[in-house]
Amino acid sequence: MAKVEIYHDNPLSIDLIEHTFKLAFNIPFDKEYWYWRFHNNPNSKKVYISYIVEDGVLAAYYAVSPMRILIDGQEQKVALSNMTMTHPKYQGKGYFKKIAKSLYENLKKDNYIAIYGFANHNSHYGFRKYLNWVDLSILSLFQVNPKIFRNINVIKNNSILQIENITEEILNQISNLEVTRENNIYIKRDRDNIKWRLKNNPINTYKVQVGRSNGKIISLLFFKTYKKDIDIIEFFYCGNSNKVELMIHSISELIRITNSNINLWSNLYTNEHISLEKQGFQETSFNTYFGVIPLIKNDLLLHYKNWHYRFIDSDIF
Repeated sequence: MAKVEIYHDNPLSIDLIEHTFKLAFNIPFDKEYWYWRFHNNPNSKKVYISYIVEDGVLAAYYAVSPMRILIDGQEQKVALSNMTMTHPKYQGKGYFKKIAKSLYENLKKDNYIAIYGFANHNSHYGFRKYLNWVDLSILSLFQVNPKIFRNINVIKNNSILQIENITEEILNQISNLEVTRENNIYIKRDRDNIKWRLKNNPINTYKVQVGRSNGKIISLLFFKTYKKDIDIIEFFYCGNSNKVELMIHSISELIRITNSNINLWSNLYTNEHISLEKQGFQETSFNTYFGVIPLIKNDLLLHYKNWHYRFIDSDIF
């Protein structure tokens, strides 16, 4: 009988992971990214991976990234469903269900309340059918291109915008800023998480557009360039300011400078979404299924309207 192992009890060779990864996905395996994601995560020193090794090869593997979530201001532990794979030789044997169950039991024992994630067409069926996945929404790119951006200027302040690298000075401002007042559930975005996720990311380069007024930072728009588009990763704003005004002002300046399409995720039920629609933003191509796997009963988690989310919450962008 195949034996399920837990990584923190019995660490797994990186070479075995790489071998199965290449066979499962037919793409190169980035060891630096793997160590960054699973060993350098600021939310936990414990690596949460379950796996099965059979006949000297990694037969099945499931990894999650620990995160902290704020629910009505109360901090809880959750995990991002991150990397699942099965060696081609061992597909159809039910191994994935076994390792998932073991991993979830381990997380629940350590007081994690849920797994959240962004499933593609290949993984969604298995998560939904076998792993108690609850669909919250289908997410698509919310996009505007320079030709249809309406540039309806509602800014009533004299903020100055400048694109910069992510510095320690900027990271130190995170605690003074907010991301939403419209949603009461979101993954915590504190200084350590932003530094790890954006500044120290080994595969993507992120920039920040800084808004200053009278020498004070009042907005931070973190973004990256992908092909000819700009992906907005997250937007922070001063709580005394109008979030939507600042956001539109920042996007307008990015379009002026880059002449690029602007992409983001924005919850359909927010004032932010309808305001960006007025500027010309439209829902376009399918991105992902957004869902949660509850480990305890918490009805708040299961209602899409409650969530604030951005590209920063995914491991893809």
